[in-house]
Amino acid sequence: MTRLNHTGCNFIDENVRLGTGSAVERHHIIGAASWKKGATAPTEGFHWNYPYLAFQNARSDEAYYVIHVPHRRKAGTNVILTLRWVYVGVPDAGKVLWKCDYKSSGCGDNPGFAGTPISILSAGGHTTARIVCSTMAPEILSANLTEDDDLALHIWRDGNDLTDTLLVEARLLSVHVHFTMDKFGNDI
Repeated sequence: MTRLNHTGCNFIDENVRLGTGSAVERHHIIGAASWKKGATAPTEGFHWNYPYLAFQNARSDEAYYVIHVPHRRKAGTNVILTLRWVYVGVPDAGKVLWKCDYKSSGCGDNPGFAGTPISILSAGGHTTARIVCSTMAPEILSANLTEDDDLALHIWRDGNDLTDTLLVEARLLSVHVHFTMDKFGNDI
């Protein structure tokens, strides 16, 4: 039997489960307007229809967001963060150093401790006014996650680092959170 891409289903009064060994990739998109600006705040604006946060060069603008660690995430799998951003103006071969700290905390945990760092230095030579996709490395490790926890994300452009050489603002449009799912949720 040929497998087709699953596009949806409509079941009434029937239990629906993923079969043993089944898994699918899911992702959650966090638009720039949803992030809470930090002490050194990026400016806000619109790039056509897209709200953005403008992370300046030569300083460390920062933003925060909290997302749920999904119960349906397949045990032992990592979570991948991809930043989608753009810059405008004259062509610039510069690179952007994006950094992130993350921390998974649940009931009874102390959320006050520092998170785990990940980062990405963009390749440089990006085309002006075109979306750049920068995937953080390493991935958010499964060992650092507990299902149903809150996953706190703190991102910033490290404009004070000498490897960050883009001379203009980097406009964050969205962050994509990718995870592997092997269940729909809890039985009720």
